[in-house]
Amino acid sequence: MATGITGGDPGKADAPGAWQDLTLGANIAAPGAGFPSPQARLDPGRIVRLKGRLTWGAVTISAGATIAQVPVGLRPAETVTFCVRTSGGNISTNLTVAPDGVITGLNALNAGQAGFVALDGMTYPQA
Repeated sequence: MATGITGGDPGKADAPGAWQDLTLGANIAAPGAGFPSPQARLDPGRIVRLKGRLTWGAVTISAGATIAQVPVGLRPAETVTFCVRTSGGNISTNLTVAPDGVITGLNALNAGQAGFVALDGMTYPQA
């Protein structure tokens, strides 16, 4: 169990932990006003919850490129995969969260088009 992370003690009705910012990859940005920033927190039951949007300009984010990274203490024990919808050229893609916290896309994201992907609703067990 990671130290310094609170919330989510099994068997207790703990309050969720504090939201922590994700580290963003090259050409990735947080959304503008009115949209949640990309963050993660520990929920009760040792479940990590992601939220927010990751946005990019009129560039191609290559398959396998680092999109973001989850903070230490909020990472999965094994790689988890999520099927997500994106804006712009792609309709859907798979995002993975690796044990080192790196979030990558299975496919290139929006070849030359600005876009975003929402992280809301993504959850996985804490390592």
